[in-house]
Amino acid sequence: MLNAMAAEAEALFTCYFSRIPQVTFLVGRHNVAQISTFLIANAVIFNEIKLQIVLGGEVYRSYILKGMWEGKTTSQWYDDSIKIVEE
Repeated sequence: MLNAMAAEAEALFTCYFSRIPQVTFLVGRHNVAQISTFLIANAVIFNEIKLQIVLGGEVYRSYILKGMWEGKTTSQWYDDSIKIVEE
Protein backbone atom coordinates (compact mmCIF):
# COMPACT_ATOMS: atom_id res chain seq x y z
CA MET A 1 0.00 0.00 0.00
CA LEU A 2 2.68 2.53 0.96
CA ASN A 3 4.80 1.53 -2.03
CA ALA A 4 1.88 2.30 -4.36
CA MET A 5 1.39 5.68 -2.66
CA ALA A 6 5.11 6.51 -3.00
CA ALA A 7 5.05 5.54 -6.68
CA GLU A 8 1.94 7.69 -7.23
CA ALA A 9 3.76 10.64 -5.60
CA GLU A 10 6.58 10.13 -8.12
CA ALA A 11 4.03 10.14 -11.00
CA LEU A 12 4.63 6.45 -11.72
CA PHE A 13 1.82 4.15 -12.80
CA THR A 14 0.73 1.86 -10.01
CA CYS A 15 -1.62 -1.02 -9.46
CA TYR A 16 -3.07 -1.42 -5.97
CA PHE A 17 -4.87 -4.66 -5.17
CA SER A 18 -7.47 -4.55 -2.46
CA ARG A 19 -7.81 -6.95 0.44
CA ILE A 20 -11.49 -7.52 -0.42
CA PRO A 21 -12.04 -11.30 -0.87
CA GLN A 22 -12.61 -12.39 -4.47
CA VAL A 23 -15.94 -13.97 -3.53
CA THR A 24 -17.43 -10.51 -2.95
CA PHE A 25 -16.76 -9.60 -6.60
CA LEU A 26 -19.60 -11.91 -7.70
CA VAL A 27 -22.50 -9.48 -7.94
CA GLY A 28 -25.87 -10.98 -7.09
CA ARG A 29 -29.19 -9.76 -8.41
CA HIS A 30 -30.85 -7.06 -6.28
CA ASN A 31 -28.01 -7.02 -3.77
CA VAL A 32 -26.99 -3.42 -3.10
CA ALA A 33 -24.14 -4.39 -0.74
CA GLN A 34 -22.48 -6.56 -3.40
CA ILE A 35 -22.94 -3.94 -6.11
CA SER A 36 -21.44 -1.27 -3.83
CA THR A 37 -18.45 -3.49 -3.01
CA PHE A 38 -17.98 -4.24 -6.72
CA LEU A 39 -17.99 -0.52 -7.65
CA ILE A 40 -15.62 0.42 -4.81
CA ALA A 41 -13.18 -2.38 -5.71
CA ASN A 42 -13.13 -1.31 -9.37
CA ALA A 43 -12.62 2.36 -8.49
CA VAL A 44 -9.66 1.42 -6.26
CA ILE A 45 -8.12 -0.96 -8.82
CA PHE A 46 -8.58 1.29 -11.87
CA ASN A 47 -8.14 4.67 -10.04
CA GLU A 48 -11.32 6.09 -11.58
CA ILE A 49 -14.56 4.77 -13.06
CA LYS A 50 -17.60 6.52 -14.48
CA LEU A 51 -21.08 5.50 -13.32
CA GLN A 52 -24.17 6.62 -15.23
CA ILE A 53 -27.77 6.06 -14.21
CA VAL A 54 -29.89 5.75 -17.34
CA LEU A 55 -33.68 6.09 -17.22
CA GLY A 56 -35.78 5.77 -20.36
CA GLY A 57 -32.71 5.89 -22.59
CA GLU A 58 -31.54 9.23 -21.13
CA VAL A 59 -28.66 9.77 -18.69
CA TYR A 60 -30.37 10.73 -15.43
CA ARG A 61 -27.23 11.12 -13.28
CA SER A 62 -23.52 10.71 -13.91
CA TYR A 63 -20.79 10.18 -11.31
CA ILE A 64 -17.03 9.69 -11.24
CA LEU A 65 -15.85 7.24 -8.57
CA LYS A 66 -12.20 7.96 -7.77
CA GLY A 67 -10.01 5.40 -6.07
CA MET A 68 -7.04 7.78 -6.11
CA TRP A 69 -7.03 11.52 -5.60
CA GLU A 70 -4.61 14.18 -4.41
CA GLY A 71 -4.43 14.24 -0.62
CA LYS A 72 -5.60 10.65 -0.04
CA THR A 73 -4.33 9.54 3.38
CA THR A 74 -2.94 6.16 4.44
CA SER A 75 -6.04 5.45 6.52
CA GLN A 76 -8.19 6.04 3.43
CA TRP A 77 -6.00 3.55 1.54
CA TYR A 78 -6.41 1.00 4.31
CA ASP A 79 -10.21 1.34 4.24
CA ASP A 80 -10.38 1.28 0.40
CA SER A 81 -12.06 4.69 0.50
CA ILE A 82 -13.28 6.29 -2.70
CA LYS A 83 -14.29 9.84 -3.61
CA ILE A 84 -17.56 10.36 -5.51
CA VAL A 85 -17.88 13.39 -7.79
CA GLU A 86 -21.16 14.23 -9.51
CA GLU A 87 -20.74 15.34 -13.13
